[in-house]
Amino acid sequence: MSRLAARWPGVRWGILVAAALGLALLDGLLCARASLGRTDSWSFPIDDAYIYGNYVRAAAAGQLFEYNPGERSGGATGAGWMLLLGGVYPLTGSLGSVPARLAPATIRAADPAAALAAGRLYLAAYSLGALLLAGAALACGWLAGECYRPRPAAAAAGGALLAGATLLADQNAIWGAYSGLEIPLSLLLIALAPAVLLAELRRGSGLRWSLLPAALLPWARPELVIVGGVAGLWVVVSALRGAVRGRQVAAYFGAVLAGFAALLGFYTAYTGRPLPSSFYAKVGAVRLDTVGAALQEWAAAHAWQPFVLLAGAVLGTALLCWGRAAPPALPPALLPAVCAGAYGVAMLLAVRWFGQEDRYILPIHALLLPLAAGPLVVLAAQPGPARVLARLGANRRWALGIAVLGGVVALGGQIGTARVWAASDYALFVQNIEDAQV
Repeated sequence: MSRLAARWPGVRWGILVAAALGLALLDGLLCARASLGRTDSWSFPIDDAYIYGNYVRAAAAGQLFEYNPGERSGGATGAGWMLLLGGVYPLTGSLGSVPARLAPATIRAADPAAALAAGRLYLAAYSLGALLLAGAALACGWLAGECYRPRPAAAAAGGALLAGATLLADQNAIWGAYSGLEIPLSLLLIALAPAVLLAELRRGSGLRWSLLPAALLPWARPELVIVGGVAGLWVVVSALRGAVRGRQVAAYFGAVLAGFAALLGFYTAYTGRPLPSSFYAKVGAVRLDTVGAALQEWAAAHAWQPFVLLAGAVLGTALLCWGRAAPPALPPALLPAVCAGAYGVAMLLAVRWFGQEDRYILPIHALLLPLAAGPLVVLAAQPGPARVLARLGANRRWALGIAVLGGVVALGGQIGTARVWAASDYALFVQNIEDAQV
């Protein structure tokens, strides 16, 4: 027992990683089943993913940023996603002709070589999507745990598990992970950056590992530099309150600026322009009417999730920060709230909304879910519920039994709802793109 107790933190993280990856793969299996059943293929559910595909195939031939042979362009919005795909794509060559089975039937019949290349791209993108979605769920749970401190451990751990599991069950996040787009990388980095920063500020050991996700944020999408900038301002305020030293402020802002400058240099070196072409096509001057366009689009599509999630996050932020004294450290829940608010408002004001642009807002789900679970954590931390949780914690068999039962019920519900969604929505997206492109 003593050996298990000594190794329990590592065992616990191993269980969490395995569970997150297993659920992410289960999401993918349900999407694959629905798509293959409807179209006899598992191709991309959105045409923008094929843009990455062309760039990745060109990069594999030594022609970086060439959409058409001999013609350089900056059509890949997420440079980091393109590079990751470019690293995984060659590995799929060891699978022989198996990936071709994922390509549309008409392509398999007309051009087996093209079918194999397409299947390898699908497999590379979906494999990365599963890994990154699992990582995003773990980062989301980590961020939640930092936001809930110093509340009772049982309540905070339960809330963190709920936040991470909800991201794995979020149908928009599942679609993003298995879309072929940069969304899963964005979800991971946007949750990881504030989580690591809050952890290092709490420990008071200096800023080290938090500098890496801060620098990488714009490599998922250039606009994510906003999140790094807001986090940098958080470090500034922390320094003014005596929580960190001035050189740590310089180090963090240096990481944000270095990452963004490297991205600008990368695009400029290969395309002649500092930002991807999609930025110039879709991001314009600040206009208030774009906010109304986005809200109308969501309302017309009966997409109420953004409004419900936002309301829950606002309530959770207020409750998590309510009644706190004013120590040197700021209320941790404010960081994801401010990051999500700044990024969301910037996108609503600057992006021209003409369909499907809500996917640009999707990454902030990983910031809002920990806040939306906050009211439940605050409730569980009250004297009555806290005593009940303490008693359950004392009786580990009961606690384990209830946890297993709750997990089984939640998993069954997730499988049921995800199957229906994958068959009715995800597979329809795949079919529409195949009908339009093939």
